[in-house]
Amino acid sequence: MDKFPISKGHVLIVPKTHYQEFSEVDSISLSEVILSAQKIAQSLEKLLNTDGITIMQNNGIFKDVEHYHMHIIPRFNGDGFSWVEPDIDINDSDFELLQMKLNECL
Repeated sequence: MDKFPISKGHVLIVPKTHYQEFSEVDSISLSEVILSAQKIAQSLEKLLNTDGITIMQNNGIFKDVEHYHMHIIPRFNGDGFSWVEPDIDINDSDFELLQMKLNECL
């Protein structure tokens, strides 16, 4: 359970092995984390009669502790938690160039 919850039932999943960033986590641990997140989310939906679930993970300067962890946050209509999307423009050529470079990396 998160010590500073965003909502009732807010859970953190932390792998047993320490990793500072998402990009460092081995594939077995990642599989265990996401499968655990699914089980916990399903349980919270039933126990708390949620309106939804938010699953999130922060990296770099955006994380509040120095180890990889995933948040499972029960959501309720009018709970006050929100995702604010900035109003940015990206032109088609920049979008296509980034998509091409990403495909090359993969």
